[in-house]
Amino acid sequence: MAACRPFVDAVGDQMVVIGRDYEILMVNAAFLASTGLTEAEIVGRHCHEVTHHASRPCWAAGDACPLTAVLDSGSAVSVAHVHFDASGNKRHVDIVGSPLRSARGRLVGMIESIRDVTQKRQLEDALRQRNVDLEVARGKRDQFTSAVCHELRNILNVLSLHAHLLQSGQGGQERGPAERIVDGVKRFTRLVEDMQDAAAIESQRFSVRRAPCDLAAVARQSAEERRLEFREHCITVDAPEDTIDGEWDAGRLRQVLDNLVSNAIKFSPPGSEVRIVVRRDAQRVSVSVSDSGPGIPPERLRELFQPYARVHTHVPGLGLGLFLSRGIIEAHGGEIRVDSIEGRGSTFSFWLPVGQPGR
Repeated sequence: MAACRPFVDAVGDQMVVIGRDYEILMVNAAFLASTGLTEAEIVGRHCHEVTHHASRPCWAAGDACPLTAVLDSGSAVSVAHVHFDASGNKRHVDIVGSPLRSARGRLVGMIESIRDVTQKRQLEDALRQRNVDLEVARGKRDQFTSAVCHELRNILNVLSLHAHLLQSGQGGQERGPAERIVDGVKRFTRLVEDMQDAAAIESQRFSVRRAPCDLAAVARQSAEERRLEFREHCITVDAPEDTIDGEWDAGRLRQVLDNLVSNAIKFSPPGSEVRIVVRRDAQRVSVSVSDSGPGIPPERLRELFQPYARVHTHVPGLGLGLFLSRGIIEAHGGEIRVDSIEGRGSTFSFWLPVGQPGR
């Protein structure tokens, strides 16, 4: 075998010659480099001790043993294994085991060619995960598209119905067709604007328009309008009597509050309280909206602020509200989060720096 050494060392793949009793008879330079051991530390030891750091052959652990397969079949075999490198890290390898015969043709062992495919396996795993992520994203997109179409169809049906009433002169109802058409146009406009905002946030083109703003007043205004719309809930505001002034986009913060309060109402039983709390310290202001609804499963919290995310699919919506809210708060240099306990409600909170970033 010594005469073969220059040839096996010239091979790029790792090579090991193994006897019938799992004893390593010879290795090449590539195998030594992989294990970080010397030839004297390897030759004579069992192959599973060196490659698997195990005291028993790999078949005893339920893995395919190339030596056993070669001895049983008398022909070459291919298997995939996990070996350990010089640093003790797991490496994925493809093994081709070929029969080693004596001059008389007796099967005396195996020549094992080992190719490290760890990087390839990692790329394959990453590609599989990417495909899974794409499939999930595709599902969310399809769900979102379906929700948008449903919403648009409802709006257009209302507009069409009341336009026909106006055309036929049957517009004498207390809340007439013209008013309903205006409402439908407003809903249609909001839907389009939300989709445009979502696209701007995803492409990092979203911005806010700062101006002097009293955040306590914004919270009270949002609560007052929601009370008129949702009379069966108790909406309270806990804020200092003094103004909470800063340079923020009042319209956008109102949008966030309207969304958080509306969500809280949707998921709270009638007659329950939705509580808005506004606080300020030397460096930032905080706003929280709490409800006593069913709460959110812990495994769904991480995806809650992603586009098209809908935890409770039985409730109408496009899954954009929280995504837009996060984009608006982050555009102000702030942060938003949720704390929730299943069966005991949720609290959505956001923080804003007092001064404009960069000043």
